[in-house]
Amino acid sequence: MKVGIITQPLYANYGGILQNYALQQVLKKMGHTPVTLDYMPSLSFGRYLLYAGKGALCALSPSRRHPIKPYHHFLQRPSDIASFVEKNISVTKTISHYSKGILKKYGIEAIIVGSDQVWRYAYNSHYLEDMYLVFAKDYLCRKLAYGASFGKESWDYPDARTKEAKELIKQFDAVSVRENSGAVLCKDNLGIDAQVVLDPTLLLDTVDYEKFCSKPDAQSTPYIAAYILDKNEEKDAFVAEKREELGLEVREMTVSESGLSIENWLSTIRNAEYVITDSYHGCLFSIIFGKPFKVFINEERGADRFHTVFDRGMNLSELGSFREKSLRFISDHLK
Repeated sequence: MKVGIITQPLYANYGGILQNYALQQVLKKMGHTPVTLDYMPSLSFGRYLLYAGKGALCALSPSRRHPIKPYHHFLQRPSDIASFVEKNISVTKTISHYSKGILKKYGIEAIIVGSDQVWRYAYNSHYLEDMYLVFAKDYLCRKLAYGASFGKESWDYPDARTKEAKELIKQFDAVSVRENSGAVLCKDNLGIDAQVVLDPTLLLDTVDYEKFCSKPDAQSTPYIAAYILDKNEEKDAFVAEKREELGLEVREMTVSESGLSIENWLSTIRNAEYVITDSYHGCLFSIIFGKPFKVFINEERGADRFHTVFDRGMNLSELGSFREKSLRFISDHLK
């Protein structure tokens, strides 16, 4: 079956790229042909200023605060990300808006929305309806949500957007979410039952990622990997404390605008003695590679996604039954 995937734009986000890669690999193993609709928002600088201004106003309210993406985020993906996508992810031509035409062009027989924070209002307000497939309302195919995330535990859609989402979600054949809280939000606000599933990155085995990793040099110095998205004094103090305790150097990683490729990012975690992170996918890949780690849970970026995984286990073997149920959700609804 030709499966079209709709997710967050494949831009400067290691976890966002890798969850899409993982979902495609899972679908291929099931005998399907996946392709991600390569949406890159078209945004004039004037509209960007309105977006940034709105984000600045939201920053005054802790419950609505969210990161403001830089303008170049809406123009093109960085070269290191583009290289990985070109080699490892099947995508359509780049589009600036969703339409039934793109589905027909690629012969899409099923659509999967997810994973990632595709239903988070603060991140997707200007194209939220597309994340609920408004453009495909009259397009006949299977429609699923896999691991869709609201990114927070409270409902923040305006009434009009809630009404629209509640109507659009009726066209889905099945809905799954990434967090326990997401299932509650679906039930209470959209009137549907949603299954909780694993992030796609956890559906693959360690070996599926190790092929992207360089092996540590025999002469290399052991180190601590620190992948911190939002630095503060507490995190800096812990990094310094762990450096002193273990007697190891610290290799700090930042977001992919720095030029660190996805392969290098994976290798840095895979080859570390210890990992310190406040990133969800930094945490997941510490689990995937079996690394001892410390995670700082960031409430602003979404806390329940961490707890949903931790409640079921802290290594791949403990997550086994959860993984089987998640895989079964996909296979059962793509028949």
